[in-house]
Amino acid sequence: MSTPQSGDDDDNVEEPVDGEQKRAELSKWLDEALEQLQVENELLDECNAQKFELQRQIVKLKAALKGKVSLDEDDGAPSGEAQHRAQKQLDAVIRENVALRAQLLESQERINEFEQTISNASASLEAAGSIPCDQCISLERLLEEARTQLDQRVAQLSTAAYEKHQLREQIAGIEASHRARTSGLEDAVKFDMRQLKVLQRTVTDKQKEIAMLRGQVAATEELNKELKGCIAEKTELERTVIRQSAVLQDKE
Repeated sequence: MSTPQSGDDDDNVEEPVDGEQKRAELSKWLDEALEQLQVENELLDECNAQKFELQRQIVKLKAALKGKVSLDEDDGAPSGEAQHRAQKQLDAVIRENVALRAQLLESQERINEFEQTISNASASLEAAGSIPCDQCISLERLLEEARTQLDQRVAQLSTAAYEKHQLREQIAGIEASHRARTSGLEDAVKFDMRQLKVLQRTVTDKQKEIAMLRGQVAATEELNKELKGCIAEKTELERTVIRQSAVLQDKE
């Protein structure tokens, strides 16, 4: 009789050890997810700063094309030279928009990595043996906060896409004004039109990316529901373990 009891004790000793390992892995994954989200926040802040700088440059460029201000300290520069400087600055604005799109794409990649980390954490939570109830509540709160932050990031990306569309319209207006005032720059205008088409495709791609992110948010909500179900199962397992422990203590 003593030998089977000893074997049961050994089994009971192994399960908490496995649970500790899985809790450690889950904690590590959640730390990595929060770290990735912080990096993404910094990238979005940089994108917003660049967006405001582009808006400032566009306002100055429009005023320069209308002859209200000079682009440099030389107010007496010939009209053709001022138009050349305006063209160069327009090209710079276009390049800044391309760089902004690249940074937004990088931000989306980090969101995808963050969602993969949450998925891994979910799998670990389902495989965990016996996690204390208070830790389950803590994990549920962390995952809920992560989902809320992800929703905020998607909303910010949607706002950035809308503002990028507005920038594209402003650039189109600048191009039209520039073409009307500078008949000798037809080749430059054609080049600008090609660049604007590239921007239009960029906006379309960004809209597709936003739609994909919204689908990912919906999937995350489903994951949250599944996690709540797992937590309920873990609570029931914990109660079962307590009852079994009480029975073992009574037998001893």
